[in-house]
Amino acid sequence: MQLSLDDPLWDHLPGAYGVEDVRGPLSSLLEQWDPELCNTLLWDRLHHQEALYPATWAALPWLWQIAGRYEDAVAPLFDFFAHLLALAKRAPASYCAYEGLPLSGADLDHWHVSIPPAMIPPADALFEALVVWVEPWAVQVCRALSTLIEGADHAQAAHYLRGITAWEHPEHDNF
Repeated sequence: MQLSLDDPLWDHLPGAYGVEDVRGPLSSLLEQWDPELCNTLLWDRLHHQEALYPATWAALPWLWQIAGRYEDAVAPLFDFFAHLLALAKRAPASYCAYEGLPLSGADLDHWHVSIPPAMIPPADALFEALVVWVEPWAVQVCRALSTLIEGADHAQAAHYLRGITAWEHPEHDNF
């Protein structure tokens, strides 16, 4: 499920530093590829200190679309996807389906959202749909990473392999 970029729920989805503008950069990247903007979005707003967030997961379908739209976006986005796969299944909190992906809108309270969860637009359908969407998406990413390994240098190939292995065998989280 892809949360519309004009949905008011974006104003309540926490990222790395609380609720920040994620849909603005996503909209800009859909219109024109900008590597600096992408880097800021991925590594400053959607990921921080090996943690993922509700905004990370809501942005994923859009990032996947951007990766398919711009050839220059493939390398940075698949770097991010590999890293996300490596983190997703490592001992998520009891209120998460995967690291940072809440099971319901009420679980947004765990991120210390300033607005009470009861006041947040309904998020349950989004999170339920994302949980269902993630498995087939991850299979596609793993297949793409396997292909990208062939042309990658050793360090990049190891990074891609780490994502695949951690997703397929989360019991080896220290790989």
